[in-house]
Amino acid sequence: MNIEYTTKIFAPEIDQNIVTQKYLKRLMDYNLANTWN
Repeated sequence: MNIEYTTKIFAPEIDQNIVTQKYLKRLMDYNLANTWN
């Protein structure tokens, strides 16, 4: 999924960098959970 495209459509009022950081953090948390479980 294109993060930039999604941000423009669903959250144009939110700063794209914040959205990207939250997405990346969620992705890393998910990967860590899978790694250690």
